[in-house]
Amino acid sequence: MNATKDKFFTIIAHDLRNPLSAFQSLSTGLYENFKKLPEGDLQHYLKNLKNSSEQLVNLLQNLLQWALSQTQNLKTSKESIDLSSLLQKSIGLLEESAAQKNILIRSEIISDSKAYGDSQTIDLVFRNLISNAIKFTNPGGEVVVKTIKKGNNIIISFRDTGIGMTEEDTKRLFSIVEDTSPHR
Repeated sequence: MNATKDKFFTIIAHDLRNPLSAFQSLSTGLYENFKKLPEGDLQHYLKNLKNSSEQLVNLLQNLLQWALSQTQNLKTSKESIDLSSLLQKSIGLLEESAAQKNILIRSEIISDSKAYGDSQTIDLVFRNLISNAIKFTNPGGEVVVKTIKKGNNIIISFRDTGIGMTEEDTKRLFSIVEDTSPHR
């Protein structure tokens, strides 16, 4: 139990480090240069700061939801979901993070993408998949989010030019006590 708790805190610290550093850097730059910045640059800084704060809030929500799922206290509710809107929202939240690494996020999302499920959980999965694709893709790479309608089903794929995972990595993927970070 202690090993699981320790691993959980390690994951939280690791996942919070980059967005918090970006937030701190943006807010410091804005504070130190506020009077010198032209209005266009000021607006750009504020937009990035807003996006960074939204990313932090979403990350904290993800971590809380994940923690609840680990303790079986996660409450889900099924509803009609517009998958294309959820995907576009996730992409929008992570575009700045991708841009900072010079990574292109390309979306090939059909507009008629309705499903039935828990929107918060599905949103969490989408953000995590896109975030991990960005994290493990080298600068200059690409992340592609695509939906296809096949009969009554919607197929969603996330593809990137990142380092990938071995079959052994995927077997350990959902274990909190296993390190699944790629070491290549």
